[in-house]
Amino acid sequence: VNDGTINTPISMCDAEIENLSAIRTKFRGFLYLKRTQFIYSLVANDAVFNGQIQANRISFLNGADITFSRAKFRDRVCFNEARILTEFDIWNAVFEGDAEFREAVFSDPVKANWVDFRRYADFHDSEFHSDLDLGGAFLNKSLGLSECNISGDLYFEADYDGCDSYGISVGATTNLSKLTIDGDFNAQQSTFSELVDFNNITVHGETNLSNSIFGGVVKFDMAVFNGKFNTAAAMFEDKSSFSHCVFNSGVIFEMAEFKRGAKFDETSSKSQIKLNKCKINLGVIRQPEDNNTHYDLSRATLGDID
Repeated sequence: VNDGTINTPISMCDAEIENLSAIRTKFRGFLYLKRTQFIYSLVANDAVFNGQIQANRISFLNGADITFSRAKFRDRVCFNEARILTEFDIWNAVFEGDAEFREAVFSDPVKANWVDFRRYADFHDSEFHSDLDLGGAFLNKSLGLSECNISGDLYFEADYDGCDSYGISVGATTNLSKLTIDGDFNAQQSTFSELVDFNNITVHGETNLSNSIFGGVVKFDMAVFNGKFNTAAAMFEDKSSFSHCVFNSGVIFEMAEFKRGAKFDETSSKSQIKLNKCKINLGVIRQPEDNNTHYDLSRATLGDID
């Protein structure tokens, strides 16, 4: 159906499909794909979907070719409980309605860089057995990755023109609570406009939030970072909390600015927490009961600190 126009709703629920090619095709009605199984391919590059897509429990077999590059989704998209056992490519796609991928399973890399999510992007409780690439994505509403497991790396940063980098931009809340990342978490030069919830996050690789802007409250309570943690030159416009946070490797906040306060309440670190050259207008630093955490405040500018 390449270059075609389909004016009526389509239902392929419970179907088994070998190949479907819909390049540059326009779908004007609903598309029902509940429990549909694709064996070899679903290619919808540059396609336009004007109606809703209901694809709960859709599945793609190992090695299948699935790509929605540059596709436009005008209405709600629902891939809840999907089983995608192949690379999932939505590069540069536009989601004008809600995008739901709750409790989905992705076995191979997810290429979602430069995607434009106009409303909610919800991946709650999903499993990523490889990398999740959201580098350069635009999220005008909220991003939900709470209770997800990512076995590979999580990228919020994208390479641009071979040398610069461009992070994601989230216009509303970002929920990454209880997220587990086995690899690295790269979010440098990102912009988060409102609340960012990192509570109970666990990152086994390195975390890079350097040069990012946090416009709302930021919560790192009870988070665990086993690799190097870097927020150098980050801007925290509102309150930030690292209470009961555990750092098991290097910790760098150098030149970061905390405009409305930073809370390090019983924070635990195996190495110095480098707050040198930081600006902290107010805050709390309280040692844990079982050991001491050392802070480097050389050349920092401090306000009302308890």
